[in-house]
Parts: sequence; C-alpha cells; structure tokens
Amino acid sequence: MGMLHKVSDIQIVGTTEDSMTLEATVNVTNPTAYSATIPFVDILIMNNGSVIGHAVMQNQTIKAGLNEALVGRVIWRPVEGGESGKAIGRELLSQVISGKFFHY
Repeated sequence: MGMLHKVSDIQIVGTTEDSMTLEATVNVTNPTAYSATIPFVDILIMNNGSVIGHAVMQNQTIKAGLNEALVGRVIWRPVEGGESGKAIGRELLSQVISGKFFHY
C-alpha cells in the first residue's frame, strides 16, 4: 500500500454555491517497482456509502519509491450524496475546522 507523506500548498481554487475545489501538492511513496503516467484519474471520496467529493489528478508520472510535488485537486461536493451526503459533509467539515478531524 502506498503512503502519503506530506500535503502542502493547499489553495482554494474555485467555489460554487454547493462545492469547493482545493488544489494541493502531495508527496507519496509508490511501494511497487513499477512506474506509470496517469493522464487522468478521478477517485470518489465517500463516507458511510455517501459521495462527498472527488480527488482528481491529471498528467502525472508516478515512479517507484518517493514521488514529490505531485499536484492534485479535491472537489468537495457533498450534495452528490443526497441528503445523507450533505449531512455527512457538514459534519466532516465541522470536524476539520474545529481540529477534531486531525489526530497528531
């Protein structure tokens, strides 16, 4: 399993009435001996079966070992999960803002 080492340079790059797009730089480890060029990937972010957003990367090359300064976007859009998605999204965002989400 790969490992996320660092998330930095987080910026809000877009908002709508029901979404927020964040861009960040990440450092991850690819534990395999393989490399890949990824033209586009969109991963659903879910909580308790409800979609609350997407993680998107474009035009990235992943090599074996440590990969630094990969740029990705998270589209926070809990309305995609219906009423339960909106409730989960509000609760999760509240935990992040209050500091309860992160455990150091």
